[in-house]
Amino acid sequence: MKTAKVISVTLFIVLFGIAIYFISAHFGRTVIEEILGYFSPCAYPITYRIGSVDSRFGISEKEFENTIEKAVLIWEEAAHKNLFELQNNGALAINLVYDYRQEATERLENIGVIINNSQEGYADLEKKYESVITEYGWRKTELDQLVSNYNERKKSYELDVTRWNSRDTRLTNKNEQGTLRQEFERLNNEKSRLLADADIIEKKQKELNELVNNINALVDAMNNLARELNLSVSTYNKIGETRGQEFQEGVYKSNVTGKEIDIYEFDSPTRLLRVLTHEFGHALGLPHVDNPKAIMYELNQAMNEKLAPEDLIALKNRCGIHE
Repeated sequence: MKTAKVISVTLFIVLFGIAIYFISAHFGRTVIEEILGYFSPCAYPITYRIGSVDSRFGISEKEFENTIEKAVLIWEEAAHKNLFELQNNGALAINLVYDYRQEATERLENIGVIINNSQEGYADLEKKYESVITEYGWRKTELDQLVSNYNERKKSYELDVTRWNSRDTRLTNKNEQGTLRQEFERLNNEKSRLLADADIIEKKQKELNELVNNINALVDAMNNLARELNLSVSTYNKIGETRGQEFQEGVYKSNVTGKEIDIYEFDSPTRLLRVLTHEFGHALGLPHVDNPKAIMYELNQAMNEKLAPEDLIALKNRCGIHE
């Protein structure tokens, strides 16, 4: 009976090893780490690698790697164990993805807007917003009038061209031919003016679009700051709603194709460190917590680089740390 039990255990270990080998060969390190992490959270380090680093962020790959190491240490020093490991073929890819979020942050800097995390800073943003929204109003009115006039003239021109094309010029005398020539020149001149006006409208439309992007960037900044400061103020709406409702700075993703942390936006080294630390927390399996000052709070609105008590509790619960 005892021998049979030993054989059964040995057979299970062998079959489990074979299964791990084939899964690793066919699906890679990600699935293996998922399996090990499921049965023994924090028992084995999560391997990671530097993925794509968009140069438009103005940060070198080495600087990015150093910040990642700092984020890793925040969790490892609290857990007193090796939780992550940098490897060339690491399962977790860390990427800097440049899109509208970072563009908005840089856009505010380009128009001279420096975000000060205080009520005075919020008031300054409101003043800037009122200024650009007023400019938007008169620019849009001007553009709408130009477009309206252009459309009327274009419609009239197209009717004249249709009448011109329907004429039978073969039966005209010399006087009529002279008149037709003058009409032809007039239509050509009008066509040239319409093309020139279309270029002006396109230029003004681009200027208005740029202003709209600045306004939407301001709206994001004001709404985020209002949440951070817990201000009892109305939420501002963006023009066109073209940029999404949430200003998500980073995201951790895990599926059959692999695991990755994508960072979309930061306006300072501290913000970058915090969002990386937050997403590494998700990679460990940590949930969001309720403390606005915590690393694992759903919004990156504080400036501290240390774990809050709620972060530590979540880490200890996940990793089975008992002190």
